[in-house]
Amino acid sequence: MSTRLAIPRKVQSDVLHASGHRCCICQKVSGLQLHHINKNNSDNRPENLAVLCQEHHDEAHTNREMSKNLTETHVRKYKIAWENQLDQLRKTLSTCNGTREIFGDDYWISPMWGYLNHSRIAQILTRELVDLVDQDLMQSSIQRGVVDRNGLILSGPNDYQSQHFCSATIYDSFNHLDAIALHRLYSAFSDLIIWRFGPKVIDASDFKKSHLRHFLRPGNLVSVQRGFYFRQTENEYGPREVSIRTFKNRCEFRFTASTQNMYGTTSISCSFSGHKTVTALAFVKSLEDKDGKLLVHCSPLAMGIGFRTTEEYINLPYSEEA
Repeated sequence: MSTRLAIPRKVQSDVLHASGHRCCICQKVSGLQLHHINKNNSDNRPENLAVLCQEHHDEAHTNREMSKNLTETHVRKYKIAWENQLDQLRKTLSTCNGTREIFGDDYWISPMWGYLNHSRIAQILTRELVDLVDQDLMQSSIQRGVVDRNGLILSGPNDYQSQHFCSATIYDSFNHLDAIALHRLYSAFSDLIIWRFGPKVIDASDFKKSHLRHFLRPGNLVSVQRGFYFRQTENEYGPREVSIRTFKNRCEFRFTASTQNMYGTTSISCSFSGHKTVTALAFVKSLEDKDGKLLVHCSPLAMGIGFRTTEEYINLPYSEEA
């Protein structure tokens, strides 16, 4: 008999997240246990650990003569299939085009990136991403003088500080049609970044200090959809700085954004003000334990409205017992 070794906390966190804090066989969210697929309790490799509910965990350790057993092969097959399905679903629901493809005309609101950190996106752009984006859109944007062949924005000087805050955006450097082209192009770049780099999608079940502390690292790209609190500075002229936070179970994500990168008056005055449900795509800068809370400091890449969560899509309510 093998010697049981404690499963490292980071491995636990990674395996639970990969399975969405759900049984990989039935997708139940309560009574979860980590099962060693090959029955070797000292083999704590992530590929040897499956998230099972109590019922299927018992079944995996039961040998029957008259009926089919839940064998190592079966468990491994379920684990791989569910984790791949969930990973694909998370990426799809984190993008504008993916959400539209899934819900189509039945979806009452079209998802849109209302905030895009243009300078940060430009830093990430590679020739691969530029070549993968819709080439009709790319060539049109180049011909209109909106971007160069590398996707970098071509805008003249703009005295943002003398403009009313609702008009002090990067889009106000262009005429109406060119502003639309810029927003469409950089929205497409954001979707491609998600597909290329695969952000860690933070679901409701991930908001536990012990989990996030081991699951996240500085530099991670994360996607968080939930209610955020927005607090804007009060200046009437020039772009406003916006403090943004969301929290649950003494876990809090914090970052700041500028209205200069917001698309349209509605984004500034409504979508990203007060308390709104949005999807935020951000890079983790640091994790800090303070006053009993875990603070995750981030740098935003994009924020949008009209997205759906994986919990909503698979129609299984999250249980606090999970």
